[in-house]
Amino acid sequence: GAEARRLSGKHTLLFGAVTFFYWGSLYFYVPILPVHAEDVSGSLSLVGVIIASYALPQLLLRIPIGLSFDALPRRKPLVAASLIMCAVGAAGLALAPGAWSLAAARAVTGIGAAGWVAFTVFFTGYYLPASSARAIGTINAVNQISLVVATGSGGAFAEAAGYRACFLAAGALAI
Repeated sequence: GAEARRLSGKHTLLFGAVTFFYWGSLYFYVPILPVHAEDVSGSLSLVGVIIASYALPQLLLRIPIGLSFDALPRRKPLVAASLIMCAVGAAGLALAPGAWSLAAARAVTGIGAAGWVAFTVFFTGYYLPASSARAIGTINAVNQISLVVATGSGGAFAEAAGYRACFLAAGALAI
């Protein structure tokens, strides 16, 4: 019946947790990234390049990912690939020896973030079309809660454990 297409409470909670950790992995280090980027690069101009390198992959990949996602019969691998890119990018941020490797790692996290379209389409697909607004509202609420929690706690974590540990913890959140 109509309820058969809805996620069970258990699946909704699990998908919400995955979404929470996905966004947490992308925002946990945001409070310290500009400071770390300046330490590594020595240039505020390069800090701008490093921070902006996150957006370019999203600009280029979100629509193709969305179109590919619609064509794929199995959708979980694309969600998993997004999480892997977040983890790899965070590890790259922890280990980057210079400005350009830091920018490359940040671009990898942007590739992971481009996968957000896969999360929203995947989650919405479990709801009837009449409930799609509810699905989007639910998944976006999890997204925003995660951003607040991750950004709010990442700086304190970095202060206690160090920058590298903060990036690695972000990668662990994605895993």
